[in-house]
Amino acid sequence: MPDRILRESIRTSESIDQLSAFEETFFYRLMVSVDDRGYIGADPKALSKTLYPLKDVRDSQIKDILHRLSSAGLVRFFRREDGKLFVRLTNWDWYQTNDRAAASDTAETDDRPKEQAPTKKAPPKPRASKLSEPMKKRFDRFWAVYPRKVGKGKAEDSFAKYKPDDALTDTMIKAVEAAKKTAQWQREGGQYIPHPATWLNQRRWEDEPPKAEPVGSTLASRGLEDWDE
Repeated sequence: MPDRILRESIRTSESIDQLSAFEETFFYRLMVSVDDRGYIGADPKALSKTLYPLKDVRDSQIKDILHRLSSAGLVRFFRREDGKLFVRLTNWDWYQTNDRAAASDTAETDDRPKEQAPTKKAPPKPRASKLSEPMKKRFDRFWAVYPRKVGKGKAEDSFAKYKPDDALTDTMIKAVEAAKKTAQWQREGGQYIPHPATWLNQRRWEDEPPKAEPVGSTLASRGLEDWDE
Protein backbone atom coordinates (compact mmCIF):
# COMPACT_ATOMS: atom_id res chain seq x y z
CA MET A 1 0.00 0.00 0.00
CA PRO A 2 1.67 3.31 -1.07
CA ASP A 3 1.86 6.33 1.23
CA ARG A 4 -0.86 8.92 0.64
CA ILE A 5 -0.08 12.62 0.25
CA LEU A 6 -3.25 14.62 0.86
CA ARG A 7 -4.03 18.11 -0.38
CA GLU A 8 -4.36 20.76 2.34
CA SER A 9 -7.74 21.75 0.84
CA ILE A 10 -9.19 18.73 2.65
CA ARG A 11 -9.31 20.94 5.76
CA THR A 12 -11.84 23.29 4.15
CA SER A 13 -14.11 20.65 2.62
CA GLU A 14 -17.75 21.38 3.57
CA SER A 15 -18.66 17.72 3.02
CA ILE A 16 -16.05 16.55 5.52
CA ASP A 17 -17.03 19.31 7.93
CA GLN A 18 -20.52 17.71 8.15
CA LEU A 19 -19.05 14.62 9.78
CA SER A 20 -18.75 13.89 13.47
CA ALA A 21 -15.25 13.44 14.88
CA PHE A 22 -15.59 9.64 14.81
CA GLU A 23 -16.95 9.67 11.22
CA GLU A 24 -14.12 11.96 10.08
CA THR A 25 -11.50 9.66 11.64
CA PHE A 26 -13.13 6.70 9.87
CA PHE A 27 -12.96 8.62 6.56
CA TYR A 28 -9.22 9.31 6.96
CA ARG A 29 -8.55 5.67 7.82
CA LEU A 30 -10.50 4.75 4.69
CA MET A 31 -8.29 7.10 2.67
CA VAL A 32 -5.10 5.30 3.65
CA SER A 33 -6.63 1.86 3.02
CA VAL A 34 -8.17 2.12 -0.47
CA ASP A 35 -6.32 1.04 -3.60
CA ASP A 36 -4.76 3.44 -6.12
CA ARG A 37 -8.16 4.16 -7.70
CA GLY A 38 -9.90 4.81 -4.40
CA TYR A 39 -11.70 1.43 -4.12
CA ILE A 40 -12.02 -0.96 -1.20
CA GLY A 41 -14.31 -3.89 -0.47
CA ALA A 42 -17.41 -2.79 1.48
CA ASP A 43 -17.86 -5.88 3.66
CA PRO A 44 -18.23 -4.41 7.20
CA LYS A 45 -16.39 -7.23 8.97
CA ALA A 46 -13.39 -7.03 6.61
CA LEU A 47 -13.38 -3.23 6.79
CA SER A 48 -13.39 -3.31 10.58
CA LYS A 49 -10.25 -5.49 10.59
CA THR A 50 -8.54 -3.36 7.93
CA LEU A 51 -9.34 0.08 9.34
CA TYR A 52 -9.20 -0.75 13.06
CA PRO A 53 -6.66 -3.55 13.57
CA LEU A 54 -6.10 -2.48 17.20
CA LYS A 55 -9.70 -1.61 18.13
CA ASP A 56 -13.00 -3.45 18.41
CA VAL A 57 -15.48 -1.65 16.12
CA ARG A 58 -18.87 -3.25 15.56
CA ASP A 59 -20.08 -4.19 12.07
CA SER A 60 -23.22 -2.11 12.68
CA GLN A 61 -21.05 0.98 13.25
CA ILE A 62 -19.24 0.37 9.97
CA LYS A 63 -22.58 0.07 8.12
CA ASP A 64 -23.91 3.27 9.69
CA ILE A 65 -20.83 5.31 8.88
CA LEU A 66 -20.64 4.08 5.27
CA HIS A 67 -24.26 5.16 4.75
CA ARG A 68 -23.46 8.49 6.43
CA LEU A 69 -20.48 9.05 4.12
CA SER A 70 -22.66 8.11 1.14
CA SER A 71 -25.33 10.62 2.21
CA ALA A 72 -22.64 13.29 2.53
CA GLY A 73 -21.50 12.52 -1.05
CA LEU A 74 -18.06 11.32 0.06
CA VAL A 75 -18.34 7.69 -1.11
CA ARG A 76 -20.30 5.66 -3.66
CA PHE A 77 -21.16 1.96 -3.74
CA PHE A 78 -20.50 -0.36 -6.69
CA ARG A 79 -21.36 -4.03 -7.10
CA ARG A 80 -19.13 -6.27 -9.20
CA GLU A 81 -20.56 -8.91 -11.55
CA ASP A 82 -19.78 -11.63 -9.01
CA GLY A 83 -21.90 -9.77 -6.45
CA LYS A 84 -19.07 -8.35 -4.32
CA LEU A 85 -19.79 -4.84 -3.05
CA PHE A 86 -17.15 -2.10 -3.22
CA VAL A 87 -17.03 1.43 -1.89
CA ARG A 88 -15.12 4.19 -3.68
CA LEU A 89 -14.09 7.60 -2.42
CA THR A 90 -16.06 9.98 -4.63
CA ASN A 91 -13.39 12.67 -5.12
CA TRP A 92 -10.35 10.48 -4.62
CA ASP A 93 -8.39 12.19 -7.40
CA TRP A 94 -9.11 15.59 -5.84
CA TYR A 95 -7.99 14.79 -2.28
CA GLN A 96 -4.76 12.97 -3.00
CA THR A 97 -1.71 13.65 -5.17
CA ASN A 98 -0.43 10.12 -5.71
CA ASP A 99 0.71 9.84 -9.35
CA ARG A 100 0.55 6.05 -9.53
CA ALA A 101 -1.46 4.65 -12.44
CA ALA A 102 -5.21 4.55 -11.88
CA ALA A 103 -5.37 0.93 -13.00
CA SER A 104 -2.80 -1.85 -12.91
CA ASP A 105 -2.32 -4.99 -14.98
CA THR A 106 -3.23 -7.30 -12.11
CA ALA A 107 -6.29 -9.51 -12.29
CA GLU A 108 -7.36 -8.17 -8.90
CA THR A 109 -7.76 -4.66 -10.24
CA ASP A 110 -9.10 -5.67 -13.65
CA ASP A 111 -12.25 -7.23 -12.21
CA ARG A 112 -13.08 -4.23 -10.04
CA PRO A 113 -16.05 -2.02 -10.99
CA LYS A 114 -15.28 0.41 -13.81
CA GLU A 115 -16.37 4.03 -13.80
CA GLN A 116 -15.38 7.32 -15.37
CA ALA A 117 -12.97 9.50 -13.41
CA PRO A 118 -14.87 12.06 -11.32
CA THR A 119 -14.99 15.60 -12.62
CA LYS A 120 -13.08 18.00 -10.43
CA LYS A 121 -15.27 20.78 -9.13
CA ALA A 122 -14.22 24.13 -7.80
CA PRO A 123 -14.85 24.57 -4.07
CA PRO A 124 -18.33 26.06 -3.54
CA LYS A 125 -18.59 29.73 -2.68
CA PRO A 126 -19.57 30.60 0.89
CA ARG A 127 -23.33 30.92 1.32
CA ALA A 128 -24.53 34.42 2.15
CA SER A 129 -26.79 34.56 5.21
CA LYS A 130 -30.43 35.60 4.60
CA LEU A 131 -30.97 36.57 8.24
CA SER A 132 -31.35 40.15 9.41
CA GLU A 133 -28.58 41.43 11.65
CA PRO A 134 -30.51 40.99 14.95
CA MET A 135 -31.71 37.52 13.87
CA LYS A 136 -28.18 36.61 12.76
CA LYS A 137 -26.84 37.47 16.23
CA ARG A 138 -29.48 35.25 17.85
CA PHE A 139 -28.69 32.40 15.44
CA ASP A 140 -24.96 32.76 16.14
CA ARG A 141 -25.69 32.31 19.86
CA PHE A 142 -27.63 29.12 19.10
CA TRP A 143 -24.96 27.86 16.68
CA ALA A 144 -22.18 28.48 19.20
CA VAL A 145 -23.69 26.04 21.72
CA TYR A 146 -25.05 23.39 19.35
CA PRO A 147 -22.50 20.55 19.37
CA ARG A 148 -23.03 19.11 15.86
CA LYS A 149 -22.11 21.87 13.44
CA VAL A 150 -23.39 20.55 10.11
CA GLY A 151 -25.76 22.01 7.51
CA LYS A 152 -25.42 25.60 8.73
CA GLY A 153 -27.39 27.04 5.80
CA LYS A 154 -30.35 24.73 6.42
CA ALA A 155 -30.16 25.47 10.14
CA GLU A 156 -30.34 29.21 9.42
CA ASP A 157 -33.42 28.69 7.24
CA SER A 158 -35.09 26.58 9.95
CA PHE A 159 -34.20 29.14 12.62
CA ALA A 160 -35.66 31.98 10.53
CA LYS A 161 -39.04 30.20 10.20
CA TYR A 162 -39.76 30.75 13.90
CA LYS A 163 -38.44 34.34 14.07
CA PRO A 164 -37.27 33.79 17.65
CA ASP A 165 -36.84 36.77 19.94
CA ASP A 166 -34.22 36.88 22.69
CA ALA A 167 -36.46 34.98 25.11
CA LEU A 168 -37.14 32.10 22.71
CA THR A 169 -33.47 31.98 21.76
CA ASP A 170 -32.61 31.63 25.46
CA THR A 171 -35.14 28.77 25.71
CA MET A 172 -33.58 27.00 22.71
CA ILE A 173 -30.08 27.36 24.16
CA LYS A 174 -31.17 26.01 27.56
CA ALA A 175 -32.78 23.00 25.84
CA VAL A 176 -29.57 22.30 23.90
CA GLU A 177 -27.43 22.57 27.04
CA ALA A 178 -29.73 20.10 28.81
CA ALA A 179 -29.65 17.67 25.88
CA LYS A 180 -25.84 17.73 25.89
CA LYS A 181 -25.92 15.99 29.28
CA THR A 182 -28.00 13.04 28.08
CA ALA A 183 -26.52 9.66 27.19
CA GLN A 184 -27.88 9.81 23.65
CA TRP A 185 -25.97 12.99 22.83
CA GLN A 186 -22.77 11.83 24.55
CA ARG A 187 -22.81 8.35 23.06
CA GLU A 188 -20.03 7.28 20.65
CA GLY A 189 -18.56 10.70 20.08
CA GLY A 190 -21.93 12.40 19.58
CA GLN A 191 -22.80 10.62 16.34
CA TYR A 192 -26.47 10.33 17.38
CA ILE A 193 -26.96 14.06 17.89
CA PRO A 194 -29.53 15.27 15.32
CA HIS A 195 -28.56 17.83 12.72
CA PRO A 196 -29.36 21.34 13.97
CA ALA A 197 -31.92 21.92 11.18
CA THR A 198 -33.71 18.71 12.18
CA TRP A 199 -33.69 19.74 15.84
CA LEU A 200 -35.19 23.13 14.96
CA ASN A 201 -37.76 21.78 12.49
CA GLN A 202 -39.04 19.36 15.12
CA ARG A 203 -39.27 22.16 17.75
CA ARG A 204 -37.25 20.04 20.12
CA TRP A 205 -36.89 22.90 22.60
CA GLU A 206 -40.55 22.18 23.48
CA ASP A 207 -39.77 18.60 24.59
CA GLU A 208 -39.96 17.60 28.22
CA PRO A 209 -36.63 18.44 29.87
CA PRO A 210 -34.35 15.39 29.39
CA LYS A 211 -32.86 13.62 32.36
CA ALA A 212 -29.09 13.62 32.49
CA GLU A 213 -27.76 10.06 32.23
CA PRO A 214 -24.24 8.63 32.47
CA VAL A 215 -22.86 7.61 29.12
CA GLY A 216 -22.60 3.98 30.19
CA SER A 217 -26.25 3.68 31.21
CA THR A 218 -28.50 1.09 29.56
CA LEU A 219 -30.23 2.41 26.47
CA ALA A 220 -32.82 0.90 24.21
CA SER A 221 -31.08 -0.60 21.20
CA ARG A 222 -31.33 1.51 18.06
CA GLY A 223 -32.94 -0.11 15.06
CA LEU A 224 -30.60 -0.69 12.15
CA GLU A 225 -31.63 -1.04 8.55
CA ASP A 226 -30.57 -4.06 6.57
CA TRP A 227 -27.39 -3.59 4.61
CA ASP A 228 -28.09 -2.35 1.10
CA GLU A 229 -26.59 -0.21 -1.59
